[in-house]
Amino acid sequence: MGAPEEAGDPEEASPEECIIQNGLLKNGLVAASVGAGAIHLWAAWAHYDYTRELVFFVMVAALQLWLAAVVLWIRSIPWSLLIGGAAANAGVVVVWVLTRTTGLPGMPKATHMDMDQIMERAARSQHAKGFMVHKETFGLLDTTCSLLEIGFVVGVLMLLWMRRRRPHGESGNDATVAVGTGVAEGSGGTGSPSA
Repeated sequence: MGAPEEAGDPEEASPEECIIQNGLLKNGLVAASVGAGAIHLWAAWAHYDYTRELVFFVMVAALQLWLAAVVLWIRSIPWSLLIGGAAANAGVVVVWVLTRTTGLPGMPKATHMDMDQIMERAARSQHAKGFMVHKETFGLLDTTCSLLEIGFVVGVLMLLWMRRRRPHGESGNDATVAVGTGVAEGSGGTGSPSA
């Protein structure tokens, strides 16, 4: 008796899994994750003097590059992994927004020209609370990175939306997502293997 997962239709996946067909959405998810990961690697290099920031950027870059590899090379991706990856990217965007607006406590002093004034103002306003707040300025690379992360989140939300729109029972399962004009991988044979 053959393994049921290998003998089945290449278009089918369990309800807990997603098959993203080759096409625009799959390529967009991979490109967004690779781009954000590459920018975070650059940010890690730029913050090599600060261990906490270096570790944060390396971990985020590793996660994003790993997600890109999973989307690119894994046929059936668990929905929990896609949703978790989207949540992690959304969390990084929230951290980015905080570092540009209210600032995060305990961050090192930046070398930007206007940071001395910002640090002095923050020291006065936060002195009673006992910590300093460091606020970064908006830059091209960090803004691009956040837009790529938002793009990944939107892509996963599109996959979920298409999953919900698909009628239950169509093609035997409601978790397969066909996007773009790509063909399913591994659909070379026409017959099913004998049991």
